[in-house]
Amino acid sequence: MYGNQQGDIKVKTNVSGDYTKDNVAKENGTGIVDFFFNGAGSFTKTKFKVVERGNEAPSIGSDSSEKIMTSATVNKVLSKNYYTMIMMQADDAKNLSNKSLVHEMMANGKAISVFAGSNKILSGGLNNIAPLEDMKPTLYYFTYNFYKNQSEGLNRTDSYFNASKVFVTELLNHQDLKWEPNFEFGITNLASLHSLGVIEYP
Repeated sequence: MYGNQQGDIKVKTNVSGDYTKDNVAKENGTGIVDFFFNGAGSFTKTKFKVVERGNEAPSIGSDSSEKIMTSATVNKVLSKNYYTMIMMQADDAKNLSNKSLVHEMMANGKAISVFAGSNKILSGGLNNIAPLEDMKPTLYYFTYNFYKNQSEGLNRTDSYFNASKVFVTELLNHQDLKWEPNFEFGITNLASLHSLGVIEYP
């Protein structure tokens, strides 16, 4: 697992290293890998301006931004082996268009199967060691059930559909005030999320 250790927003748990092009490419070089991306790979130091009595001072800070998952870079980074992926970023498969990032990965790259959103994906804030009960209102409950299904022997396609069913059932059973914001986000996420690429049959 890799995460941002630079810039203004750093991971708060132990990771194997920075979320960089080199580290992602290294994982891709190990063989066919199932990736889970929850961010675009952006290290930034905020630029801000100080305005005092109408006089604007020069910018303070600097930009150091690296984008891994862009149409221009993704097939260079993930060039060594075929792969599958879950993408929890916004608009990765925007409008299911041939101009989307996922189309570039599948048409011109080595992506086999990708789960991605045709609209906004709202993962919500959640501690990565949160109890399962706290995970249920969020899209991470779908992710948990997807990998649980796979560990129990289901193929990728069936795991996706079973996890979607469990997640939406949980949402529909909990429409109380505690769940209200996540209920809306959850329905939006499931409407947006698509299983794209190769479909596996038993």
